[in-house]
Amino acid sequence: MKYDHTVFQDGQFYAAGEEVPDMGSLVCVDCREGEKGYIRSYEGLSADADKLPKYKNLSTGSSFYALDTGEYQKYEMTTKEWIPQ
Repeated sequence: MKYDHTVFQDGQFYAAGEEVPDMGSLVCVDCREGEKGYIRSYEGLSADADKLPKYKNLSTGSSFYALDTGEYQKYEMTTKEWIPQ
């Protein structure tokens, strides 16, 4: 979605007219600074796992927990992949 004003979502700023990603049910429940970026923990529904971010400053060790299925994934920053555990 595009907005006519600056938007701050999930720790990221998006300029007016820039595409803001749909996060669906995903919520960041923890964020801390890592060695090369931010380690973020997400929770939400498994149907929204494909909406997990791959930000430049998202660090290895970030995680996702699907509340409805118990699925758990970890992020690896060099490949920008969410890997099921």
